[in-house]
Amino acid sequence: MLVGLALAGPPETVPRDAPGDVMPKRLWDVTHLDLDVRIDLQAGTIDGVATHTLEPLARPHDRFRLYAVGLAIREIEVDGKVTDELREGREWIDIPIPPTAGPHVVKVAYSGKPRLGLHFRGPAHGDRSLAVWSQGEDEDNRYWFPSWDTPNDTFTVTQHITVPDGLLVRANGTEQGKEPADTGWTRHTWAIEQPIAAYHVALVAGDYRAVSLEGRVPLEIIGPAGFDEARLRAAADDAVAQMAFFEDLLDEPFPYPVYRQAWVERFMYGGMENPGLTTLAVRSLPDPAFPDRIVDSENLIAHELAHQWFGDLVTCYGWRELWLNEGFATYYAHLWGEEKHGPEFAAAALYRRRAAALGVTGPMAPRAHTYDGSDNHGVYVKGASVLHLLRTYLGDATYHAAIRHYLDENRFRLVESEDLRRAFEDVSGEHLGWVFDQWVHGAGIPTWKSSWAHEDGTLTVTVVAGEGPVFHAPVDIEVGTAKGARTHRVWLGEGSTRLVLESPDAPLWVAIDPQGALLGNLDATQTPAAWLAQAERSPSPYARILAMAQLGSHDPTDESIAALDRIANGPLDPEFRNVAVDALGRLAAHPAAQASVVKASADPQVSVRTAAAGAMSNAEGKDTYLPALEARLREETEPEALGTVMASLAHHAPERAVALARKRLARKDDSVTGVEHRFAEGVLADHGTAEDALALLRFLGPEHPRPVRGDAARAVLALWEKEEPGKKRDRLQERAALTLLEWLADPDYRVRSSALRHLGKVGRDADIPAIEAYARLDPVPAHDALSQEAIRAIREPEKPSEDPLESVKKRLDALSDQVDEAAGRLDRLEEWRE
Repeated sequence: MLVGLALAGPPETVPRDAPGDVMPKRLWDVTHLDLDVRIDLQAGTIDGVATHTLEPLARPHDRFRLYAVGLAIREIEVDGKVTDELREGREWIDIPIPPTAGPHVVKVAYSGKPRLGLHFRGPAHGDRSLAVWSQGEDEDNRYWFPSWDTPNDTFTVTQHITVPDGLLVRANGTEQGKEPADTGWTRHTWAIEQPIAAYHVALVAGDYRAVSLEGRVPLEIIGPAGFDEARLRAAADDAVAQMAFFEDLLDEPFPYPVYRQAWVERFMYGGMENPGLTTLAVRSLPDPAFPDRIVDSENLIAHELAHQWFGDLVTCYGWRELWLNEGFATYYAHLWGEEKHGPEFAAAALYRRRAAALGVTGPMAPRAHTYDGSDNHGVYVKGASVLHLLRTYLGDATYHAAIRHYLDENRFRLVESEDLRRAFEDVSGEHLGWVFDQWVHGAGIPTWKSSWAHEDGTLTVTVVAGEGPVFHAPVDIEVGTAKGARTHRVWLGEGSTRLVLESPDAPLWVAIDPQGALLGNLDATQTPAAWLAQAERSPSPYARILAMAQLGSHDPTDESIAALDRIANGPLDPEFRNVAVDALGRLAAHPAAQASVVKASADPQVSVRTAAAGAMSNAEGKDTYLPALEARLREETEPEALGTVMASLAHHAPERAVALARKRLARKDDSVTGVEHRFAEGVLADHGTAEDALALLRFLGPEHPRPVRGDAARAVLALWEKEEPGKKRDRLQERAALTLLEWLADPDYRVRSSALRHLGKVGRDADIPAIEAYARLDPVPAHDALSQEAIRAIREPEKPSEDPLESVKKRLDALSDQVDEAAGRLDRLEEWRE
């Protein structure tokens, strides 16, 4: 932590480019990066030389900017001559360049102890293997080598990686050779001929083993030494099949000469799509012991593989265009799931994803200068939803032709949303600004209400725009009769839109947006009998899911419960059935619904058992559910399902659940992420005591998986906050704070982040000097901000709660306001109905 403060001192002479800013001005074109690094895995240090070959763009400039954080710069050469006329900021250095035509060569020698970007793992921290791996997105590679670390330039890369003998080394591209270095060290050389962005530069080195398979291109699966090879091969089998599917669907060969998956311990995310070398979390490997959970791994593997085309072959031009990477990868993993598991599986996945997308109200690719990245999660779900909208509107043939055209036109280029829009318009012949202006660049989520009536042989379907932003878009309307279903398309806009059809017989149901294409909140009204018919008879799986969800919100009937039971305990896809299980769980006042949920809790499919266990948390079914949960405790073997059983048990018998949680924590949890221990920690957080909090402190140590440590910390803090003031509370605070201070030395960036957040709650005045010292030594700007927030929170704790009577009065006033608001909504509803 003492290394690399050289760039932290001088004041900045030009504004700093933050990740949320408009793309920084690029004055030079980097054509090649030669990176020569020596990595000490035990010490967690790096010593390297980064050599950039560059050409001027429109005209030569006299400065070249490189981003570097926490690195000690030893020497800089420009065209073979040493220079020290630098301008330095906290995250960058400006290097003088002769303002002449290139090429120029800028060589930077440096060293450091990376706190981000390059991550060290080993037995000392509870890992199986000694290893190091990189993670560059979004702008983290600047912590282990100086570079133009923004996504508006791409270049070819050569890496020379010197590590101790006997370690497996992989990097982007293909191996060029290896040779002895110093005694006990080997120098490995890798090169990628295709241009990549700085955040895609990647390496993995450690005590790993590799499994090779043949697919459309050579495939290699890498995992920790001694890891279950069957699990690695299962991941490889998925990738082989998925690669063939994507190549055929996109009519585009895999972009790189080889594809490697490196499954590493304690990865920060699920996976990262480095070109030709995906890094993934070993906790997500498929487990042959639970084959019906493999679908979760399949989705991750497909997502990262799809990125090789969407994100690598074509790369977003700036983070505000990130949906062109993540939305595509999410949707093409969805298409793989649809291909392998069928339309019901795909409809259930769409239902879950669309619900998440409706919570994303900010622009996905904002044109303004105000984007702060707070809605970054939305680029996954909202981005995939926009692609689904385009596919539904244009049809499969036109949609896929347009995507192939998009890839052909933009191979190894940086892309913006306009490139995609133009590709769709070139192929379809339609202007599609209404999609991109509203759902890509615009803000807000539209709302609609729908109803239908049949009278004198005429069907009238009415869709009314609600309050908020008005969106103009097409919507499909499925009308179901005894003879089948027909779909009609109308355009929505301001006010009311009506579809009027001659229909001698009354429809059995009317489904608005049966494919789930229209991204907006729709309040659809029809009779329970119509919802029942839609759930059982619609040819559209998504429309059936919507109807099942509605049946769980209406007063139950024998017919509706019987229909949900047939789906929940029938032969269809488990994820599709889980929607029916959830609906039945909300109808727990009805004995038949309870019986159906109990039946599902013993289903052969683990995801159905898990959904049923969660549904049994409904207090209305206590007398039926409690014996069933006890039975599942004796019979369940899958960790997540068992944990869900424990969590539901806590709703009905807290004391029994607490006793069980204590027993679970006393025995070993063999699951990769410690699922059983995490559920037990959750139960104790809600129902435990201060003694439980003291016992949970032992789960904060580095020998436990990060999720277990995180949930244990949250449980400790929750129990501490509930404890009455006194010696017991003070003792718990002291021990928790001291443990969290130890977290600040953890090599895991996310563990350190959690420590700072938690210290803001439980830290003491005596802990402030240690936090201040950490802020001075850790070069990560985000941690500087978290440190200052923690210190402020400790110095200015939340004030004691106000007088109880005054609190009650405020709550009554708030309730009165809510009643008035609800009355106003009812008045508007009556006006609309009239």
